[in-house]
Amino acid sequence: MSKEKFIYNPHTLQYDKIDVTWKERGLKIFGILSVVIVTSLLCFPLYQRIFPSGEAQKFVIENDQLRLRYDALLKQNELNEKAIGSLQQRDAKLFRLAFN
Repeated sequence: MSKEKFIYNPHTLQYDKIDVTWKERGLKIFGILSVVIVTSLLCFPLYQRIFPSGEAQKFVIENDQLRLRYDALLKQNELNEKAIGSLQQRDAKLFRLAFN
């Protein structure tokens, strides 16, 4: 398999041989490797989000559970605040009645 390259010359109507230097080959290989490395570095975080590791999945599950507990605590806090509010109103009414 030959590594020779040819280019068409419209003035002579023939193909002219082009010598490819090691420098040009090295630059081409370096360019291809650079594109592969940069693409890999950019796609790695996306890959981790799509296919998380076992430890990351544990953290996601734990985070979801903590969010549910937090929401439940918020609802309980709202109920407690309503109860305290109604107790304050009843206390104020009884105080007014007792010390009128």
